[in-house]
Amino acid sequence: MTDTIALLVLLLAALVCWTGSAPNTRHYLARTGSTRDNSTRTGSASNSLDDPTRAGFAPNSRDNHARTGSAPISRDNSLRPGSAPNSRDNQLRPGFAPDSRDNQARNGPVPGFHTGLAGRRFAPNFRHYVAAGVIPAMLVLCALTGLGAEVREAGWAVAAGVGGVGVLALTRRLAVHAPVVPIAVGAWTLTCLGAVTAERLNPGVGQARWVVLALAGFVVAAWVAPHLGGIGSRGGGWVAGVGSVLLLAPLLPGIGARVSGAPGWVSIGPVTGQPAELGRPLVIIGTAAMLAAAGSSLRAGRLRATLLACWPLPIAAVAAMAADDLGPLLLLGLAVVAMVLLNKPRPLHTLALLGALLGGGALVFALVGKLHNRLEQMLHPITDDGRLHNTGAALRLMVDGGWFGSGFGAGATERVVNIDNDFVLAALGGERGFLGLLLVLAIAAAVTDACWRTASSAADGGLRLGGYGLSALLSAQLIYTTLATMTALPVTGVVVPFLSRGGSALIGVWVVLGLIAGIGRRRAPARVAGDEQAARKRGQVARALVLLAWLTTIGVTVRVCLAPPVPTTATPAHQSASTETCRSCPDR
Repeated sequence: MTDTIALLVLLLAALVCWTGSAPNTRHYLARTGSTRDNSTRTGSASNSLDDPTRAGFAPNSRDNHARTGSAPISRDNSLRPGSAPNSRDNQLRPGFAPDSRDNQARNGPVPGFHTGLAGRRFAPNFRHYVAAGVIPAMLVLCALTGLGAEVREAGWAVAAGVGGVGVLALTRRLAVHAPVVPIAVGAWTLTCLGAVTAERLNPGVGQARWVVLALAGFVVAAWVAPHLGGIGSRGGGWVAGVGSVLLLAPLLPGIGARVSGAPGWVSIGPVTGQPAELGRPLVIIGTAAMLAAAGSSLRAGRLRATLLACWPLPIAAVAAMAADDLGPLLLLGLAVVAMVLLNKPRPLHTLALLGALLGGGALVFALVGKLHNRLEQMLHPITDDGRLHNTGAALRLMVDGGWFGSGFGAGATERVVNIDNDFVLAALGGERGFLGLLLVLAIAAAVTDACWRTASSAADGGLRLGGYGLSALLSAQLIYTTLATMTALPVTGVVVPFLSRGGSALIGVWVVLGLIAGIGRRRAPARVAGDEQAARKRGQVARALVLLAWLTTIGVTVRVCLAPPVPTTATPAHQSASTETCRSCPDR
């Protein structure tokens, strides 16, 4: 019964995230004075189709929305007594700026000014706040019931519900012009789902304390992000430099550490963590500022400034090779390449960049031996003697669950090595079924889609490019880890955002989300130049490609359920899988 309720709650969350991504039309139209029911400010021009003869107003014709007693209004030069000519560039009341809220509220949107996504507000309504509290509370309550928790532990469900409402309110406050419902409700739902899954796989792991720290990082990042606009190439270099120091910190003697045999950690007194999770977002923001400054030269065919702007990427490569962890480098490289392409290089340079990316990937594959083993596990999840690699065991776990799952806490998760990090999606698919896994993917897709929309509405070119890079980072990580679980891509050791156990990765992904939300805090100019409009259109194309990638990922997941690639009689081969895929760390 509780598993069925949990599936319904996930379905509700997916619906809320996708339906809540639309702007609050009533709020927007009321501010712009363009409603159909004539709900404009008293004394404004009539724009009603239902009551064209409102007292004190002339009939509502297409070309004459005038007050009675005023001069006739024409499309070319309609004068109000004592006002300026009514042209495309100056349709104003005396004393009002072209894009002021008061002027647009009185006279409607000014012709020639773009008042699309940049001018809309995504204010949540009462139903969204109710859903933000009920969804995580019910998920946690169902999980606690399935684990046989005591009644006094039900307070965690209340805390999850209160936290959901608080996150939505905070996001609404910090990101006024962003699609706050999918960002807040979707991310918090996935985080609560990851917390209860971590508790089921590792009882007493204490994931809740990392959730609190992640929310603190989200608030700080959302507050800082608007202040990073207009920092220019020099400021971007400083931000990227701080991020590069964090990437190299595990290599410093005295503080670099290994946790469960895995490098890339820093230990300072009682604090142990992975600073690279915070370094990558800073590198992206700084690189974006430098790329934005070099954008004109790139479009003119000069590559020198763009290549110099990408100087943090070789530093990240050195840090990744030293830590023997190439997965995060892959994601960072994809984000930087996405930003360069969105800066609109010439076609020949675009082909050269893609060729260099493929060539570099082939070179790394040839030099790093363990990648061969991971590719072999992807292509052949079954060993020659009929047993399963770890990737095959993960597939077997999901197939055993079927469409509706074996039940929370009833799956044979012990068959999969590193089930709580790299393969946490296999645990979700096995115990909550492929239907539950598809709903989780739908929520994640809504979160990434909202991130791309927020980045597209940024007022500053550097911030917009940085928002694109951060959105690409989050989208690539979610899509890649899903496809790796389905053996469509090789495993790289990258954790699943929001869902994997550990603290550093959870804090890092909420910092990324906070930076993106903060980008939507400042309203973009109502009127944009041609270059700015073209940049936003390129972002919309990238958003559409990401949605296409999500549809492909969901299709691959459905194929695995309908045509299981592993037999039911095979047994896991833990000895052959653990040396390459086990990267379980207590606070990753």
